[in-house]
Amino acid sequence: MEKIDLTYLETLADGSSELIVELMQIFIDQVPEFIEEMNSYYDNKDWEALSAIAHKSKSSIDIVGLKELQIKLKTLELDAKEAKNTDTYRKIIDEFILTCNNAVIDAKKVIEDLQ
Repeated sequence: MEKIDLTYLETLADGSSELIVELMQIFIDQVPEFIEEMNSYYDNKDWEALSAIAHKSKSSIDIVGLKELQIKLKTLELDAKEAKNTDTYRKIIDEFILTCNNAVIDAKKVIEDLQ
C-alpha cells in the first residue's frame, strides 16, 4: 500500500514545522469529508459530483505525496465527468478510503513527532 511521502510538503514548507503540522491537520480533517461525499455521490450515481470531489481531493493527496492514488483520482475525475467506465468507480473509491485512512494514521504520527 502506498505511504505518505513528505518530500513535496517539506519543500513547500521550507523548513517550517508549523506549516507542515497545519497542512497535515487540514489533510486529516478533509479525508472524512471526501470519503462521505464520494460514497454518497457513488450511491446516488451522481457522476458529475463524483468527478468534482475527485478533482477537489487531488490537491490534498498531492500534499502528502500519494502519487499513485492521485493518478487514480484523475482517472476517476475524467471518467465520472463523462459517466464512462462506471464499473471502475467503486474500486477506486475503496482504494481511496483504505489509502487515506492509513495516511491519516501516518499524518497524526508526523504531527506528534513535530510537536
